[in-house]
Amino acid sequence: MSARPPLRIFVLDCEVLSLAVRGDRKMVARLDLATRGEAEVVTSSTTVVEAYNGRITEQRWDWVLSKLSVADIGKDEARQARRLLADVKLPTPLRRAISGHFHVVE
Repeated sequence: MSARPPLRIFVLDCEVLSLAVRGDRKMVARLDLATRGEAEVVTSSTTVVEAYNGRITEQRWDWVLSKLSVADIGKDEARQARRLLADVKLPTPLRRAISGHFHVVE
């Protein structure tokens, strides 16, 4: 017997992915559905980079990414692109202003 496809599919844009990494209860509940195989949660690799803002820990990003599928390029490439953005050398006040939403070219 073949595996049954998920009942729901959630496609995350930058705003919704940002909610997920910030721990929004509704989004965490959707990620839990994916963990239980009751839904599929998908985003694009460029959305992962676009949603980066420097205030969320690497561990939190890894946890969220472990719960969803990343389309286009792989998760490793998306993480690396986000890390490149994080490694931009700017003075501290400006560094906090780095945001994938404003500084990534898709």
